[in-house]
Amino acid sequence: MDAERYFCRVELSKKGEAYETSTGTILNIRAVPQALERIYIQTLPSGEQFVACDVKGTPPPTVTWIFPENINASLVSVQGSLSRASSSIPANLPNTNYTCQIDGKNRTQHLSIYHGGAQEQKQQITLMLLIIFVILSGVFFILFVVTLAVLYKKGTEHPSLVYSPKRLSLAY
Repeated sequence: MDAERYFCRVELSKKGEAYETSTGTILNIRAVPQALERIYIQTLPSGEQFVACDVKGTPPPTVTWIFPENINASLVSVQGSLSRASSSIPANLPNTNYTCQIDGKNRTQHLSIYHGGAQEQKQQITLMLLIIFVILSGVFFILFVVTLAVLYKKGTEHPSLVYSPKRLSLAY
């Protein structure tokens, strides 16, 4: 935050002619402090993964990716508004710590996240499919047992409905 008294002075093209305010104007400037909010892994519907770093401040601070080193600047994507921004890079290195950093007015801040790679995601998908398969198998098994019980009960209540093999003779 900044609060100061400012004066306005206008100088004309004629030498010695100038106008200025005698009381001045107090200008209060309030700004959102610059801060590194969070780092996370974002997975697109296509399966492509990015590491993103969200920041806030007026103006939003510039994010520097310090690890992995030597990141190609063309791979960095930045989206922002007046007081917030997000910087992201492709997460194409498995088993890597990704670190973003800002150099704020008062201090340097950094956040890191470990990315295990696509194999970690495949294991999660396989586990989910296994759980769904087990649940559906259990549901179908219960439905099968209930159906057999109902058919058995109907068969004992109405013996005429029970199938008995008889020799059928067909008359022509």
